[in-house]
Amino acid sequence: MYGRGEELTLTTSVDISEGGLSFLSRSPIPEGTELDMRLMIAPDNQEDMIELKSKVVRNEGKRTAVAFEDVRRSDLQRLLDFMARLPADARAAEA
Repeated sequence: MYGRGEELTLTTSVDISEGGLSFLSRSPIPEGTELDMRLMIAPDNQEDMIELKSKVVRNEGKRTAVAFEDVRRSDLQRLLDFMARLPADARAAEA
């Protein structure tokens, strides 16, 4: 989910890394836009999520890429644990 404040939009992520993710959006989101994100990390528990602040860094049609900002150490570890459970093609290539 992404948005500002309480106005969040449910979406599907395309790929993810410890530094950010890309997701499908209905319309382009301007680069530089700050977003509040809630990443659901347990498919059987919608309450289990990581709240992240991010900034749009790129748009490619309906695909939007964001970089995470000021990630707490505990959230980063939860994100890394989540990513370790994903299939390799869901993780972004590391630069």
